[in-house]
Formats: sequence, C-alpha cells, structure tokens
Amino acid sequence: MVRKRLHLIFIELDKASEESLIKLGRILYNLEAFAKRHGCPGYLLLANGYIQLAIRYQLLNQEEQSAHAFQLCWKYLHLAELSENDSEESINNAYFGKGLALSNPVRLSTIAEMKSYCRKAAGELLNLDSQAHAEFGAYSMYRNVKEVNEVAEDAKPSLGL
Repeated sequence: MVRKRLHLIFIELDKASEESLIKLGRILYNLEAFAKRHGCPGYLLLANGYIQLAIRYQLLNQEEQSAHAFQLCWKYLHLAELSENDSEESINNAYFGKGLALSNPVRLSTIAEMKSYCRKAAGELLNLDSQAHAEFGAYSMYRNVKEVNEVAEDAKPSLGL
C-alpha cells in the first residue's frame, strides 16, 4: 500500500509544486519507522523517494534542498546495504523473488550500483564529507535498531510475578 501510494506520487513529481515537494519530504521523513520494520526493502523505498526528490529539486535549481535529499538518499542506501544480509526474507517478499532490481525505476540490481547512480546524479552536491556523515548516521541508526530488535526478541511477557 505504501509503495503503491509513493509510486503514484513519483509519477506526478515532474509537475509538483514546491509545496508538494515539501509535503513529499515530510511523508518520506515519517516513513522512517516503516523502513526500520522492513529493513533493506524499506530503506530502499526511502532512498528511491529521496533521490527522486533530490533530482526534482536539482531541476528547479534548488541546490540546498537537492543536496540535503541526496544526503538522505545516501543514508538510506547505506542502511539498506548494512541490513541486506539480515533482510533476505523481506527482500524476497517485497520484490517477488526477483532481487533488488525491482526496488528502483532504473532496475539497478545491487546497492553498490545504486550508490554509484546516486553519486553521479548528485555530482558536486554529494561530496565525500556528506557521504561520510550520512554513512555515520546510517551506521548509528542500524546499530540502534539492531540492539532494540535483539532486546525485543529476548523480552518475555511477564505478569510481574
């Protein structure tokens, strides 16, 4: 349902007003909890959204917004990369057993290819410092999500007796 709704939004992105782009950014921001639950496919969904948002801002010559969206795209691509091995079942379910190529409109089949595509699309808007900052944030988030999931798995219901 979420993926279908975002797909419909992305189709109309070339006609989107600045207000609509801000709204899309808010939607993507609020989907972070969804992405955490779904691991790699959820993170790729957000990365796809942020790269499309970044490219649209780029076309409107809004470099600051574009750079920020590219950095968020990089963060979620890195999170997808970190969680890929833990998400095999989710990846299989999300993409009907056909691999990661179904996660993006240009049919790139590896996260390394997606990162390369992002880097090329961003050009100077995504420098090495921005990439490193995004990767640090991604790693911190990944580590925290993993720790919370481990605690949740170990927790047993109790009546306090």
